[in-house]
Amino acid sequence: MDAIVNLIEKLSASDWFALFSALVAIVSLFINFYVIRRQLGIQAEQVSAAIDAEKGRWLADVLHAFGDAAALVQSRLGVYTDHEFKQRRLDVANRLSVLADQGRLYFPNFSPEARGAEKPSAYRGARQPVLDGVILAFDVVRCLDRLHEIDEGELLDILFDLRRVVVSEVQFSTDPRRRETVLTLTRMVPAEQTSDSKQEIQKLLARVGQLPLRKVSFE
Repeated sequence: MDAIVNLIEKLSASDWFALFSALVAIVSLFINFYVIRRQLGIQAEQVSAAIDAEKGRWLADVLHAFGDAAALVQSRLGVYTDHEFKQRRLDVANRLSVLADQGRLYFPNFSPEARGAEKPSAYRGARQPVLDGVILAFDVVRCLDRLHEIDEGELLDILFDLRRVVVSEVQFSTDPRRRETVLTLTRMVPAEQTSDSKQEIQKLLARVGQLPLRKVSFE
């Protein structure tokens, strides 16, 4: 203790100034670290918000296409001429197909290295349930001309359930509740959410598979 006291007494004004400068530098370092981390958090949130907005616009287009698909199912009984019905059916099916491919920008396939090495990169791996929902709706719409004997209510139920899967997956990926923790840098993804959607898609696949479609493009 005496040695420390003697050392302090021997410090000159320049020594005290140097110690003070070092202390200021250390405090400034911690402040800068906090500020930079906060800015990185804000920037990460801004990027996430921009992506979420794009997903929202994509979902709006998907829901509009689902609405048109449901209207087509309900209008099979003589509302349109055969030519008009075919044109509208092709239009809705094409929009669903395009939307499915657009959705790959936001929902890339799982495990692209596991399978499909011979395919283009965007199509390797396992498709996410949100895109399965859009593609199964595409399968139903493109084959509506072959589904005259299928009850209208059954087809509408399938489209409704597919739409619920799509909405649930998009909502989960954007996570509106995340706004409560704006500076959170990472988001944990509960495994049960994706698992539930996969199970729901498998049930819907079985239902769609019972329809007289030319081919179910889910596989």
